[in-house]
Amino acid sequence: MEKLKRNFADKYKINDAQQIKQDILQWQFDIINGDDSAVRLTDFVISMYKPMKGKSRSGPDPYVVKVQGYQVIGIQRNWISALSIYSPLAKLLLGHCDPFSQYRCDPSPLINTYLASTHYAIEAVGIDPLDDDMTKRLMIAGRSQDNSFIRLCLDRRNNSAAVNNIRWMCQRMSVPDPLLAMVKLINSFNVEERKRILDVYDNYGTIDTLVGDALIHLDKFRTL
Repeated sequence: MEKLKRNFADKYKINDAQQIKQDILQWQFDIINGDDSAVRLTDFVISMYKPMKGKSRSGPDPYVVKVQGYQVIGIQRNWISALSIYSPLAKLLLGHCDPFSQYRCDPSPLINTYLASTHYAIEAVGIDPLDDDMTKRLMIAGRSQDNSFIRLCLDRRNNSAAVNNIRWMCQRMSVPDPLLAMVKLINSFNVEERKRILDVYDNYGTIDTLVGDALIHLDKFRTL
């Protein structure tokens, strides 16, 4: 077990903070300038957790966070988990973990989304950068506290999951019409959350979901 852990640590060498910052800045520069070949080949470790010496054999495995192409991923010996993915539309990362703050990249290059939403997006695009449609879906969903809202941002219109979520939302809102039920749900959010959602709509446009329909409806009343 200890030999396996040492092999893992040897495989993922981490540079000093200054070098990492330079690597991160170069990575972002390549993305912004559309250097797809350079970005796709990007591969550097930005943080590492190593168990303390003397801990039991059942202690935690080494854990690495690294930039790999368009994605930031977490790696243990037996699994890999996506933490964030780059969006050309937003020119930012979307994900649930910000490993850049300790290297003083200010402002943070990350827009927070729920972990499940990030995995949903990465499963859809594979190793490619995040497409514009999924970017808008994730940004509108954000870190909303309402699961129905999140799912109806992400699920494709009229698929079985969306239909079930719409039925449940209408029951919760006590409104039989799906569009009006979604409008009521969005209006039930606090002022900051409503502003965040409408700001994304204003900056990036709508999405082809019931949520998008509701945002268009709300926008009409804003302009009256």
